[in-house]
Amino acid sequence: IYSIGGTGEYTYVLNDTIIQSQALFDSLAVGEYWITVYDENNCIAQGDTVEVIMPDSRAVFEAVPSEGCAPLDVQFTALTDAASFKWIMGDGDTTLYEDPSHLYLNSTDSTVIYEAQIIAYHGTCRDTAYADITVYSQPNLSFAVDTQVHYYPDTNVYITNLATEYQNYYWDFGDGHTSLDISPVFHSYSDCGIFDMSVTAENEFGCSDTSIIQITMTSVEPQASFVMDNINGCAPLIVNFTNLSANSLSYEWRYDSQLFSTEENPITTFEEDGYYNIVLNAYGYCNKVSSRIETIEVYPTPIIDFELDIDTAAMGQTVLFSNYSTGGTYYIWDFGDGEGSSEYSPRRPYNTSGWFDVTLYGTSSSGCRDSMTIENAIYIPDTLFFTFPTAFSPDGDGLNDLFEPFYNLVEYCTVEIYNRSGQPVFITENFNTIFWDGTKNGTPLPIDTYVWRAYGRFYSGQYFERIGKVTIIR
Repeated sequence: IYSIGGTGEYTYVLNDTIIQSQALFDSLAVGEYWITVYDENNCIAQGDTVEVIMPDSRAVFEAVPSEGCAPLDVQFTALTDAASFKWIMGDGDTTLYEDPSHLYLNSTDSTVIYEAQIIAYHGTCRDTAYADITVYSQPNLSFAVDTQVHYYPDTNVYITNLATEYQNYYWDFGDGHTSLDISPVFHSYSDCGIFDMSVTAENEFGCSDTSIIQITMTSVEPQASFVMDNINGCAPLIVNFTNLSANSLSYEWRYDSQLFSTEENPITTFEEDGYYNIVLNAYGYCNKVSSRIETIEVYPTPIIDFELDIDTAAMGQTVLFSNYSTGGTYYIWDFGDGEGSSEYSPRRPYNTSGWFDVTLYGTSSSGCRDSMTIENAIYIPDTLFFTFPTAFSPDGDGLNDLFEPFYNLVEYCTVEIYNRSGQPVFITENFNTIFWDGTKNGTPLPIDTYVWRAYGRFYSGQYFERIGKVTIIR
């Protein structure tokens, strides 16, 4: 009520029944009201009649949910057909939408109650309704780890829970393993990778929070390294490998893509000549691998082979030593009698008797050596002889049917046989292939004693002549 004039304080009266000193009347019931105003001197002023009517729509609304954990998303629905609305959310926000939604926050540790209201307008009338929105605080979870990056074989991650006042703890370590402990001491990871370690818990209102720390399980890089006691040499080349690798668990040794060992420090023989690229693969944790390559050169070794043209010779007789070796550039012969030679295929005599081993040594341009020995390669007898038996029986029974000589180391020889009259009955220069069968010109000779004469030369160069008697027995 607005008043002017008069003296002093005013007194306001409605319908002669409602008297007050304030100019504002609220919560009036439906009806007509006339207004009277008095000043201190009881001077009167009569105002207009005011009619209070019932509005067509009351302010009614629904808030779902009306309580819950922060942040709480509340859907407001006006349950009236007012012409327009004004919502006052209670946290400082307002809106004119008919059915708004609103997100309530609570950053404190206590429960916060917001008073939400709707003002429904219909013509010149309005109505207001109120509702409490209860927002519970969230847990404030936090934990710490010893370090977020671990290097194998250090797989234990130590944990400190910094918020133990809540309930229903659930730990997820990100590797398929979980825990319901309030404060697990540590977790051990069995594989490499990046893992989200998290903890979730609730307060007494069922509000939950989650805290996450990213854990990295990795390893230092392996470092492949090795040395060899031989980086070049003659085939077959034996090489000792010394492994100097660091941060490694297992090893593969290869050459020309061929695996030859998984030992830490292998010993290997390279049989063939050539270049070998030796690869060491050193495997560490987390499937990490390091490789190192070194080269070995294997020189060809001579292949020694030889033969003698004869295996028995007279003293002074020339013997041929034929060299069939390959790969050598320098050769040394050891004839077994204290003598030697550097010729490729020498010829030489033996001047002492006995059995002799012969050895040939070969050396390549790279200094690779090999040798071959023939044991008892040659026999040199201490005596030379040529003789015949004193009788034979050419009767066709297969026993002693031919007159054959006994001899050694005869180079050539002529054999002559005479009867008692001094007439020749058999002559041959093929002493070792054609033998007397007791006939003359194909006619068997009678039982008798005959004279033989043999003359020729031994391989030693010594000439000889032998004379004897032989008897035909039938």
